Amino acid sequence: MEKLVCHSCDKNKTELLCGHCHMATCKTCATFVDEDSFDFFNFIPEALQNKAFCHSCNLSYASKEIDRLQETLKKAKQVNIYRKEQGTETRFIRRMQKPITVSDCQDENETLLRLAFMAVQIGFSTLVDVQINSKKIGEGRYKKYVFDGFAVPVDSKIHKSF
Repeated sequence: MEKLVCHSCDKNKTELLCGHCHMATCKTCATFVDEDSFDFFNFIPEALQNKAFCHSCNLSYASKEIDRLQETLKKAKQVNIYRKEQGTETRFIRRMQKPITVSDCQDENETLLRLAFMAVQIGFSTLVDVQINSKKIGEGRYKKYVFDGFAVPVDSKIHKSF
């Protein structure tokens, strides 16, 4: 087996391959995308999760993707949310998009944030008819709640006129 040489620093201690260009990279030159890189690690695509990147791929690919996801998360925190019980406020808003659902969330806030993140990714700024259901699961003495969510993404600028 031949030894691989790091293409950044020319050391023989290369144990890693870049997740994007698949070039040999040593541990000191590699940049890792892990849970600390993004506030909401569950939304990082599989292409970025738990991978090492060489310095040039990190600058050109990985850091731009994480910055884009951070911007989407920032927009998701600004999404307008109307629950199912608030039908009087949303009765004139057209529901033309298919509903989105999330499951297996740890709490209600995470469920709302996941729904909002998905809405922003497909280009919407408002969620209506939001329903959050909790379910108690567990074996033995330790039990916990798991939350599921359902919402219809809408464009808040489109209203039905009479």
